[in-house]
Amino acid sequence: MHRGPITSVLSTQHDQIVYTGGYNRCIYQWNRATGEGTFIGSHEHIINSISLSENGKYLASASSDYTIQLYDTGTNTRIRTLFGHADDVEAVAFAKQDTLLVSVSRDRRCLVWDIETGAILREFHGHSKDVLAVWIHGDKAYTTGDDGYVLVWLYETGEIVGEIGPFDYELDTISGSNQKEVFALGRDDGTVIIYDAATLQEKKIIKAHLQGVKRVNFSPSGNYLLTAGYDHLIKLWNYETGDLVDTLLPHKYQWERSLVWTEDEKSILGASFGKTYCEWSIEKGKVISDEIEMATPSINDIALTDAGDIITASDDGKFRKNGIEIAKSTGVLTNGVAVARDGSYYAWGDHASQVHIVHESLQQMVSFDLNTGPVNSVYFHEEDRQLHRCDRAVK
Repeated sequence: MHRGPITSVLSTQHDQIVYTGGYNRCIYQWNRATGEGTFIGSHEHIINSISLSENGKYLASASSDYTIQLYDTGTNTRIRTLFGHADDVEAVAFAKQDTLLVSVSRDRRCLVWDIETGAILREFHGHSKDVLAVWIHGDKAYTTGDDGYVLVWLYETGEIVGEIGPFDYELDTISGSNQKEVFALGRDDGTVIIYDAATLQEKKIIKAHLQGVKRVNFSPSGNYLLTAGYDHLIKLWNYETGDLVDTLLPHKYQWERSLVWTEDEKSILGASFGKTYCEWSIEKGKVISDEIEMATPSINDIALTDAGDIITASDDGKFRKNGIEIAKSTGVLTNGVAVARDGSYYAWGDHASQVHIVHESLQQMVSFDLNTGPVNSVYFHEEDRQLHRCDRAVK
């Protein structure tokens, strides 16, 4: 099982097999019926995403160790490691009937690889900042990133044939439907824009979330669109009408970084901060297994009092002073912690947009919702003792 957050999830073989990759650098194969996990391989750093070829023969993993690994799913063996990027590889996608692989990276480059030989066939330098996501449609690659552009280019020649932008924000996610010949972008203001893949004309706008959209994903038929935001909500939409179909009940360990449909469109599989992935039944609208365990109580932030006490923020969401719980946990992981200069108050920011303040002597907690998305940093002003926070989520 995973010993750190799961970053990417895939479903295959008629939804019987699930693949996951995560922070502990490992790839696992899961029997969906039994829940049994099998170790497949590992990187030297965290795995940012995994991708499956259309024929199901190959699995590719993108890592912050600057490499891509290619696996044979029939034997669960690594075929080769691809070296070429000079920074974190964020995403990979198969192309040209699974003969090519397109990768995007924080080195601002997109590389096109020959699957059979592992050779780099093309380098694309169109983006001016980190490239974060890619979608393949026909002979074109649609890539997005920190420069606020969607660039459309021919992956065999590197020629740019279209662009959208620049937007005044980063573009974290793109997803398309080959059946409907459209793609969707998630925006930081909570809206989702759907475009015609051929003309790049805007087709519709959906006001999906209260905060930025973290993930979008079309169902296999293209009839439905999944959106997930920093508001910790996962929503399902009718693509044709733009109407909301359902909002899935959240799970405390869910992570909106990766969410996929099963082939039968009856379930949603998602990344998590647990030892295994989350699975929602669309009919029930909730996670169908309550047995998900926290992968690790890893510490995300610390604060020190003048007396030398250590206050920690951790993945298990427990409020600790010197390793001892001092208030009842909400069960949601905490990202940041701060202590007042005189040590009288402690404050935590968590993944579900809440800030929790505990009085040192009374050990009573007050919580309030910022409605902004994950709160990654909090601190007290030294003079006016006001609480400040930073809620821009880390990728």
